[in-house]
Amino acid sequence: IGWICDWQVPAHAGEIVAGVDRQAAVLLPVDPLRIGLIYPKSQPSHDKAKAYYNRGTAYQTRGNGPAAIKDFNVALELNPSFVEAYINRAQARQSQRDLEGAMADYNQAIELKPDAGVYYARATARQAKEDLTSALTDYSKAIELDPRLAQAYANRGVIEALQGKKLEARQDFERAFLIDPSLRATFK
Repeated sequence: IGWICDWQVPAHAGEIVAGVDRQAAVLLPVDPLRIGLIYPKSQPSHDKAKAYYNRGTAYQTRGNGPAAIKDFNVALELNPSFVEAYINRAQARQSQRDLEGAMADYNQAIELKPDAGVYYARATARQAKEDLTSALTDYSKAIELDPRLAQAYANRGVIEALQGKKLEARQDFERAFLIDPSLRATFK
């Protein structure tokens, strides 16, 4: 990180700063995604956190989980109540098969802001860990918070079928297909 005029420009090895004046700075990265995070020294840490979050999201979209996690870490250091950063870091960790780290992030996100989507995401992590009872509980909570979440019904149906609860499974699949008929092709 270097200071140029009154702007702080995070730069990494292999990047150069070009076109700097008091209005803008441009980083010329080796990796085209290494977009510069440029902000005034006086900018609040929440704004800086958003910049790291945005870049982390870009890395995540391109499939670079480790770089995404690093940027989400910085975002959370700057703003420990940044729910979306916990969620995205959890997803990045889950894609890297770090299920324990993903669970910790989903738990923190739920503590800060209970939401159907986060319960659903945590359920998928629990299901991947083969903790089916907890996954079932989270799918049920997601459905309670958002009764139109078709995929939660379908995934809960899968677990119920595995547990021998055929009637409950069938009811959940029927609800899922009613909400989203395209799921029929996935769950034949």
